[in-house]
Amino acid sequence: MKYTMKATSEYGVCEISESHISFTADKTSEQAFFDVEITFSDWEEDCYVMMPACAYNGNRLQRVARGYPPMYFPKESGVHCEPLMTDVPAFNPDGSGSIQVTTGDMATPCAGIFYRQSKQGFLLFTHQEVKGKNLGFTLEKGKIQISYPANRTDLYRFCRPHDTSGDRGIFVTAGEQICSPYQIASFDCADIFEFYKYYFQLRKSVLQDKRAEFGYTKELWDLLEQHFNEANFSGEYYAEASKIWQCGWVGGGMSTYPLLKYGTDLSRERAVQTLDYMTRHQAKSGFYYGIIKNGAIMDDSFCTSGMEQLHLLRKSADALYFLFKNFTAVSPKQSWIDSAK
Repeated sequence: MKYTMKATSEYGVCEISESHISFTADKTSEQAFFDVEITFSDWEEDCYVMMPACAYNGNRLQRVARGYPPMYFPKESGVHCEPLMTDVPAFNPDGSGSIQVTTGDMATPCAGIFYRQSKQGFLLFTHQEVKGKNLGFTLEKGKIQISYPANRTDLYRFCRPHDTSGDRGIFVTAGEQICSPYQIASFDCADIFEFYKYYFQLRKSVLQDKRAEFGYTKELWDLLEQHFNEANFSGEYYAEASKIWQCGWVGGGMSTYPLLKYGTDLSRERAVQTLDYMTRHQAKSGFYYGIIKNGAIMDDSFCTSGMEQLHLLRKSADALYFLFKNFTAVSPKQSWIDSAK
């Protein structure tokens, strides 16, 4: 890939090395920013753009602004209808527009590009923060901009109207130096599968691959386990506080995993009952019923007229993923294995 890098700031001098961005403040400021811009001279119009947990193929889908829950309507559903997404940061279907997010929005601070025509891949990794503030990533046609810290134009709000950004800079004193690491990988890449293989090999190359200290204690576990047995067991299964069964999502078939692995005999017995219940309540399609209330199978339409046959796919995805995890904690029953198939 052919690209150039440039670092600028109104608050000091920036320099770029092969592995670091450095900034030296030329004055004291309470709201300082510095930016790095990467410009591609060989940008392919149909390139695949990825930002972990934020954008896949640039989110190039038709977008609709809807409150929670963002539901399909009957006229929008069916095999011949275009897929829709909520108005998250995204490119337009033709590749125009821009995506503005922070490193705190992403699973890994990274921007990736795959050229479908010339079979090339590009991955940019950074640190998450500068002086305690998230960096900002802006992607648009032919360009990646990194802001130290984030300096967005618009602020995305989940299922709510977007707002003007309130991003603020960092306090610096005259002569202060800041050095932030980055890594770029540019490589030949046959397909999207190889692109993601490179990503997973490199995703922890800049951030420390060390598990965070979370202060977990045996006393805390005992407290949580007691709570689940006193407040979250319906008599047939573990559920959320209302005792209404919902697979996946709010814990149905998911909370069983730690209880099977670390729980008391009572917890393990009830976790097995929960998995028995879930695998008995499965549609012919293979999807698990999303809601069961007082023994009656409900739908996932959130009372949207005409969508009574809708299923929230995440529920079955959560349930199936954790069903396999449960298999590692206890010898699975044949009925569970058959259900997973």
